[in-house]
Amino acid sequence: RMAFVGPLRLNDCPGARRYRFEIPGKFVPCNPSLAIDGDGFLALVRTVNYRIDKRGSYRFPPTPTTINWLLRLDSALEVREAAAIDDEAWRGAGPGARHGFQDGRLFRWQDRWWFAAAAKSSFNPARYTFALCRLDGNRLEECRFVPSPIGMPVEKNWMPRVLDGALAFVYWMSPTQI
Repeated sequence: RMAFVGPLRLNDCPGARRYRFEIPGKFVPCNPSLAIDGDGFLALVRTVNYRIDKRGSYRFPPTPTTINWLLRLDSALEVREAAAIDDEAWRGAGPGARHGFQDGRLFRWQDRWWFAAAAKSSFNPARYTFALCRLDGNRLEECRFVPSPIGMPVEKNWMPRVLDGALAFVYWMSPTQI
């Protein structure tokens, strides 16, 4: 049984190593999602055009946005391919993802790659809709916007769960809701 004693840092984990993914452009990488793909890995990496200063304050440009990247990695986690995800067709669709898809969680379902994400439609007030996104290579082929099951204006961080071909999402951790 583990007791929570504060933040867990990479240096606290024996055998843990840091990997640096080089992403083209000037956007800042954050929130990667990694999945096994054959002999290597596939990673979904969010990049943003804003900064967080040393005090933890966000420094936003006039139009904050997200660009997601799909990286193919070998078994040693070396980047073999990197391509920006083409999601332009979906940025104005449905409840909206005008400012991109945030915090994507990559997973394999129905022999295809998908990711679950928060689609940001506005900043003030903050509005995020859950988005279920299917990839075709680095193109967002299909996107389903799912309204909040409890009427919340912000939906983020749903965790995909595929078991025996059925897709479900962990919506809440405590109490657990699927």
